[in-house]
Amino acid sequence: MSTLTTGLLIGFSFKHPRYFLPALLPMCILSAETFKKLLVVIKNLSGKYIFFIVIITALSYNLIRWNYLFLQPSTFSQAQSWINTYIPPEKILFTTVGKFVPFTPGKKVIKIQQQKNPRFFAEVEKILPDDHYPPNVRNIIYLGELTDPNNPKELKKFFESTELQCDFVLDIYFNPETAPMKNASSKNYQKLISFSPFRDKSLKTPIGNILGTVNQPSMPFLLYYSERTGLYIDIYKCASN
Repeated sequence: MSTLTTGLLIGFSFKHPRYFLPALLPMCILSAETFKKLLVVIKNLSGKYIFFIVIITALSYNLIRWNYLFLQPSTFSQAQSWINTYIPPEKILFTTVGKFVPFTPGKKVIKIQQQKNPRFFAEVEKILPDDHYPPNVRNIIYLGELTDPNNPKELKKFFESTELQCDFVLDIYFNPETAPMKNASSKNYQKLISFSPFRDKSLKTPIGNILGTVNQPSMPFLLYYSERTGLYIDIYKCASN
């Protein structure tokens, strides 16, 4: 019980499921012992069948729910499809994160981002012809290579001072309260579309990781409100375009 209690305390203290993993092994042993004792108590055969049906049904919900979520197009897939449909690859697309983005920069913008990091997509630059956009290649600029997109002041300063052309901005974030483009001027940036992992698009809660699990004690309840995996994604159109 001490191991189980320690696991529970660690798990709920840090609010991350991985800290709960050490408690799984003793939980399996304790659960098996509990089932054994219950089966001894339940004398009626039909009662044992009902008991097993109830347990299996309760345990299956989470598994079935997760499989359903993974079968749906993630918010990343939705955004990728929308971008491929409505934004030509030669347009300049800024992204607030480099991680999770399903696009490779075109040669034109690779050179721009190599000013800070000379090894940035260096091998791709060698083989990619100028003005050539095979599938998933487009003029995308990772803002993290030029400024700090998580610092509102730095991001605002960059957009105000940069001479780079801005056609669209792709904003990807875990927490709506700290979204990089949250305070962007509506005069300069028009939000075209938003993607959310929740059925209720008005639900704004921090997402713990890429799977769409929620970094809160009420995670099982919010999991019910999810309809797909992925993070929050907004796509903006720059006023200069």
